[in-house]
Amino acid sequence: MKIFLDSANLEALQKYKHITDGVTTNPAIMAKDGATQETRLKQICEAVPSLPISGEVVYAHSVEQVCVDARKIAAIAPNIVVKIPGNMIGMSCIKILKAEGLKLNITAMLTFRQLALAAQQGADYVSQFFCRGRDAGLNSVREINMTREFIDQNGLSAQIIIGSLRTAVDIETTLLTRGHILTIPPELIETAFTHAKTQPIIDEFAKKYEQSLSQRSV
Repeated sequence: MKIFLDSANLEALQKYKHITDGVTTNPAIMAKDGATQETRLKQICEAVPSLPISGEVVYAHSVEQVCVDARKIAAIAPNIVVKIPGNMIGMSCIKILKAEGLKLNITAMLTFRQLALAAQQGADYVSQFFCRGRDAGLNSVREINMTREFIDQNGLSAQIIIGSLRTAVDIETTLLTRGHILTIPPELIETAFTHAKTQPIIDEFAKKYEQSLSQRSV
């Protein structure tokens, strides 16, 4: 299981870049951070040139328009992965763009059926929205695990990204699924992977060590 950072914030990226394996963004995340997409994607790609960085097309009204926008995003940097929506317009773009060599992340999907089709079409990443699926009455764990079974059975290369995570409990639950990647917002990384007692324990050990050294020097 890999960990991606779900953020367009450069400070968060600097803070967590050593523990993350990639970055995902979307237009809403860009707007939240007050950034324009092209400029911020360039900055992120320059900061972590060895990591896959997902940048999303903003509109999805036609196959032609999605493909044009996807090519523009892909041209920003070699490590760009273009996010296109998991509706039928987006699905229809996968083979076209893969034939041109673009790396693709098919996003905003909830069900096994959506994820399976995107994987079968040749997507590099298929993104399941965990909490949004649960909100819609789905068993997101089941959707993820069925997708992994389908990918493995058919020898496909797609990796499952699990997004739309809201709490530390969601992190615990999804870590035990058969997904490949969790994409986590920075504020949730801090909540999920720390504990209030950890730093006091570290400080206690350091204090005892220092006390031991001082006693030896007497």
